[in-house]
Amino acid sequence: MKTTREHRDEVSPETRDWRGMVRRVAIKLTSGSIWQVMGHRLLSGDKETRDAEAFSNVGFFSRPPAGANAEAVEVHPGGFASGPLIIATRDEDTRKKVAVIDQDETIMYNSAVIAVCKKTGQMWICAPGAAPVGVALASELNSLRAFVVQQFAGAGHLHAVSGGTTTATTPVIAPVILPVTNYPGSQVLKTQ
Repeated sequence: MKTTREHRDEVSPETRDWRGMVRRVAIKLTSGSIWQVMGHRLLSGDKETRDAEAFSNVGFFSRPPAGANAEAVEVHPGGFASGPLIIATRDEDTRKKVAVIDQDETIMYNSAVIAVCKKTGQMWICAPGAAPVGVALASELNSLRAFVVQQFAGAGHLHAVSGGTTTATTPVIAPVILPVTNYPGSQVLKTQ
């Protein structure tokens, strides 16, 4: 049984403050770096609603989709009365649908696309549930270009036309205008 002092300490403003310094909250609205979160139910029956600053990693920012059952961890550095910060977020419903990965794998995702660092050393970028396919390298396109250039070198090349004949002196395919430089490939997506 608790003593009067233990009970008084348990319900004191200081105890309530330190217990509320790290909280799990629901994300209600997101816009810019200030988000609206909902906490526990108040004595009036309403849900506690407050604005908190999304304190994300440098170079990375994300927002859950509208209507998502997203949650956050809210902290109050310096005490409960100080400005709340969101230091962690999750959208478990979307994660269950799209973030199916193995051990030693990392994923970045939303409801429309996933980027997975595979433990095999590959990186897959595709729609959730889709089978990724290989992407042509600029070096492969340039090898194909060189092959085509070689086929059309000189006056053209000879081949039989369906239903017709070809003579050794009459080229069927005339020379074509070829790109003068190699294909540079994507200037945004770079790979090995």
